[in-house]
Amino acid sequence: MVNSISKTVQSLIDEDLSLQDALQRDYGNYSAIARMLLPKVKEAVNSDVNLESVITSVKRAKANYTVLQGKITQVVAGSVLNIRTDMVKVSVDKTKQNLEKIRKTLATFSGEFLQVIEGNSVVTLISDFNSFHKINGIFDKADVIDQKQNLATVIIRSPDDITSTPGCVQAFYNA
Repeated sequence: MVNSISKTVQSLIDEDLSLQDALQRDYGNYSAIARMLLPKVKEAVNSDVNLESVITSVKRAKANYTVLQGKITQVVAGSVLNIRTDMVKVSVDKTKQNLEKIRKTLATFSGEFLQVIEGNSVVTLISDFNSFHKINGIFDKADVIDQKQNLATVIIRSPDDITSTPGCVQAFYNA
């Protein structure tokens, strides 16, 4: 065996914050968790694995793990959290005319906060309140689907490792 069953189980639990939480708060069913992990353990150790061995490893892992182990801790610690208030949102139909208006508007927004989220049929613009009238004024009333004011945004800037480290987003939600 390249990896031991217990090390593989420990590694799988370390990468899954919801499993860690279930084990820490004692609402996780060891057998169910073991059955869920069994295919991954079999693949990792490259041999036939007994369910009882995985159950025992899950019980041992409960005592060993600490929340936000390893890479998750590094990514979360290296992240910068920024909260902005007094934000506004304007959602408009995604048409060629509106996309062109947005493109022209983006050129005039130097240094101001403006987030553009393009969906299949709607484009949403998020900015600070000072820019609301400027943004709202470029669209026809018929094109505006939704407007909201007095919103807040949470902006998290994380190291590039976040893309290859499972569990980071959940760590932010649980914080």
